[in-house]
Amino acid sequence: MQRHRHQDFIRFLNARQRDIPPGRLVHVILDNYTAHKGSGGWGERPTRGQRRRA
Repeated sequence: MQRHRHQDFIRFLNARQRDIPPGRLVHVILDNYTAHKGSGGWGERPTRGQRRRA
């Protein structure tokens, strides 16, 4: 799988900024998907042998 670099992300943001009309307010939500990979989902109880991070 190809990795995306910060230059790609900055290019993406600049392109979106050009597309948005002046005076328009845009909210952007970012999520680091790789930080959430693993067993179980967020908020689930830890299984035996797992510890919940504080």
